[in-house]
Amino acid sequence: MDNMKKVELLAPAGSIAALKAAISSGADAVYLGGGQFGARAYAKNFSKEEMIEAIKLAHLYDVLVYITVNTLIYDHEFQEVMDYVDFLYHHDVDALIVQDLGLMRVIREYYPDLEIHGSTQMTIHNAEGAKLLEEEGVKRVVLARENSLEEVKKINEKVSIETEIFIHGALCVSYSGQCLMSSLIGGRSGNRGRCAQPCRKLYDLALEDKVIDKNKFLISPKDLNTINHLDEIIESGVSSLKIEGRMKSPEYVAVVVSIYRKAIDQYYQKKKINITTADLEQLKQIFNRQFTKGFLFNENGNAFINTEKNNNMGVLCGVVESSKKHQVSIRCFKKIHVQDGIYFEGTDQGLTISKVFRNGKAIIEANKNELITLDVKEKIKPGVKVFKTKDVMLEEKARNIDLKRIGIKAEVTLKIGDKPKLKLVDDLGFEVVSESNFIVQKSKKQIFNEDKIKNQLGKLGNTPFYFTSLNINKDEDIFIVVSALNELRRTAIEQLISLRQERHKRDKHVPYQYQKETVENNNSQPDLVVYCHQMDQVKAAHDCGITKIIVNEEIYDEINENRELYYCGKNRVNEKPMINTSCKGLVVSDLGTLYLTKDTSTEVITNFNLNVTNSETVKYLKEKQVSYVTLSYEMNDLSYKKLKYNDKLNLEIIVYGYQEVMVTKYCLFTENCKRQCQKQNYYLIDSRKEKFLVNMDKKCHMHIYNSKNLILANEVLRLMKYGYKRFRLQFSKENYDESVRIINAYKDLIDEHNKIPIDKIIEEYKIKNQFTRGYFNKDIL
Repeated sequence: MDNMKKVELLAPAGSIAALKAAISSGADAVYLGGGQFGARAYAKNFSKEEMIEAIKLAHLYDVLVYITVNTLIYDHEFQEVMDYVDFLYHHDVDALIVQDLGLMRVIREYYPDLEIHGSTQMTIHNAEGAKLLEEEGVKRVVLARENSLEEVKKINEKVSIETEIFIHGALCVSYSGQCLMSSLIGGRSGNRGRCAQPCRKLYDLALEDKVIDKNKFLISPKDLNTINHLDEIIESGVSSLKIEGRMKSPEYVAVVVSIYRKAIDQYYQKKKINITTADLEQLKQIFNRQFTKGFLFNENGNAFINTEKNNNMGVLCGVVESSKKHQVSIRCFKKIHVQDGIYFEGTDQGLTISKVFRNGKAIIEANKNELITLDVKEKIKPGVKVFKTKDVMLEEKARNIDLKRIGIKAEVTLKIGDKPKLKLVDDLGFEVVSESNFIVQKSKKQIFNEDKIKNQLGKLGNTPFYFTSLNINKDEDIFIVVSALNELRRTAIEQLISLRQERHKRDKHVPYQYQKETVENNNSQPDLVVYCHQMDQVKAAHDCGITKIIVNEEIYDEINENRELYYCGKNRVNEKPMINTSCKGLVVSDLGTLYLTKDTSTEVITNFNLNVTNSETVKYLKEKQVSYVTLSYEMNDLSYKKLKYNDKLNLEIIVYGYQEVMVTKYCLFTENCKRQCQKQNYYLIDSRKEKFLVNMDKKCHMHIYNSKNLILANEVLRLMKYGYKRFRLQFSKENYDESVRIINAYKDLIDEHNKIPIDKIIEEYKIKNQFTRGYFNKDIL
């Protein structure tokens, strides 16, 4: 146990106050973001000046700092991002958390000594994906939250790259990096850090046209809490344990970090964790949407989703015994204090308590079993449960955790005829020696005894240090001016602070500049590619003379003859990725499968799931021998036009289809699974009556599709002018006849520039309110 490298406790910091809370509560490292390019754009985040202050403060207390630069980047932003990376590099950041493959590639080239962590937005969920990042020089990968602990163990056995997992806080229902719901519906991209949290909204569930579950939070996960299983998690071989919460308060950070710190320390001291009821209660009180152990411990269905409430549940603190029009009497189950926040279950009423009465007298705090009276706006029925969502005393206690002082050993040497010297040694082994220009003299009158020296040197009030020991090595009867001792102390402390704060010696680098590739002019004709999820669609594509047909791997085995004519479309989620080479080529949707293609001569196309939005990512994938790169759905006219990558023939754009907005391991039907999802169409219906198709694959991953169909027409002609020649139709639920009609309409559009057939189809979808141009004419947030 003594030789085991201690697991890192990684805390969120959305503000300077939260950073101080994380440090004082025992975090080993913190992650935070600037105003741009981080996946929490709505957190307070840090200005550049605050970032510099934050890095110095954290390093002073031996806490590492990881900065999130984990959004997708467009070509017109790339120079700005690299300027930001350069700023972070030269201000001593310990690592960058990155999602964009192109950004990863460029940082490795321009800043080879800068540590990179692969964001959970990369959707790494298998050992092969981790190996790919390892070979790219990435130091750590944040594994998908969908991995079970068993899978985490197996990944750790197969790779030497560090792994990091989430252990507490809010959960995404979709695989991170694979959610376009906020983006395509609300215009706020989760991949760009601006998620509008559509998973937290109310939905109906419909079977075909019949509503079977009404007005529930059907895809709103509970909050992750693994405190009772921390020993198993540590023993899985992970390097870092991550607490979610850059949008949370400093008080939340203080409470959660301190309890997990306590548990981790217990494990290493005794190999046994003893979490008290009070600890568990505090975790619940500070924030919960109810708790789940998550997919890490194979929880799904009702154990994973809270269908009744989408925000803080609080803690049960009482019950209404009686009520009048604007007053309730509550029997307390716990202490209730003025300024606590409460809500009444099953009502819209919540309040911050301003006055509490007991037997008609105003009080500050009520105890368990006492009967109190509160003022309310509307009458509340007797029997209604009361929940406390804000515990003012707990938050006050959390706010008062101070940054601990750092113990240092000191030795002062005061010899007559020599300059005075002060040596300091800190807990990290840093050693500094300062000396004053004053020469120590023999005293004629004023005697400097040890108490006076200790008193003067020990004035460390405004510094983060205290002396654990102070050895005084001096001659008898010396004289030294007080200002010399003060200078000695100040200079030594400044040197020590500087040593602790500067972790990396970094030199100037060549500034980033995009390197254009040379491409021969090519007058090739446009290509139409068809992606099929049903055999009827495969037949339609074949009958229409399409030569580039992609068949989803779930139906690929149904093709009996001439399989080499078709591309096999691999699923997005592959716990054990495999490739077959009997097909014409592979369409790859995850980095693990991409890793396996490096030793094959089979043609490889990367799918839209890899979130390609810039030329550097295209270049990276082309270096991996990828033949064609499918661009992200999150591209607009400007980003297509401004894409610097010259060889547009190698780029594929999806111009038709119901876009997949989510892929999740959560299943709506877990509690009563009869494989009904495979046989019938289910829909989520939002408050605007938009219907989102729910489709389950054979591995029980749930895919949710946009309510509107992407159909580009004039836009295709514009893309052709920009030099793009390869366009994909992405079929999902279309039958044979619909597929034939759509394929022929696009053939007319691309080959003859005849828009009439496709415009007619667009009009039909407009009438049904099911038409969208996606992002094409929108700004991308």
